[in-house]
Amino acid sequence: MKLRAVFALGLVVGCVSDDGDGGDDDTGPICGNTVCEAGESSLSCPSDCSAATCSPTNPSSCGGETICINQQCVPAFGRNYVFTVTNGTFTQNDETGATWDAAGGLPDPFVVLTINGAAYMTTANQDTLTPSWNFATPPVLIPGGSVVLIEAYDEDLTVDDLGWACQANPLTADFLRGGGLSCSGTGPLAAARVNVAVRPN
Repeated sequence: MKLRAVFALGLVVGCVSDDGDGGDDDTGPICGNTVCEAGESSLSCPSDCSAATCSPTNPSSCGGETICINQQCVPAFGRNYVFTVTNGTFTQNDETGATWDAAGGLPDPFVVLTINGAAYMTTANQDTLTPSWNFATPPVLIPGGSVVLIEAYDEDLTVDDLGWACQANPLTADFLRGGGLSCSGTGPLAAARVNVAVRPN
């Protein structure tokens, strides 16, 4: 899969040259004058040039490497996002068919969310098949090519048991547009899942 990243570097501002002849100065585009002039674009001067309009309730109203913010399709990457591990569902038994806890108890679920190598961990919910964490990361810069790993664990006294894991490598604009990720187990854990909401900050 080929990745393409588009980066806007700075704003186009007025350029004035003085050739020393005392005559009129040549002026280039001026960002902020409410006129979309030649040399300006929705990326370089959004206050003057509007981008494609979109609907935040319809993720497909933007395409490519863009997302909808304030009814404008803007670049998805190179901005901060907050990831919130909301809730999940665990199965009664682990992938081997045994109970999660040695004494036959329910799991004590927690999630490790790793974004570009930085790990964020929820607290464990005790003895439940339907954990609710609502754990939010601080704002995280997401460049193109980012990698997100979601790991669901059962907390134990000695060694925590990995239930299942999912990886978005690379994280795509489709996931960011959709507002979240869902990580499901496989095989005997196919009914298990963890939900992660994603929003631009």
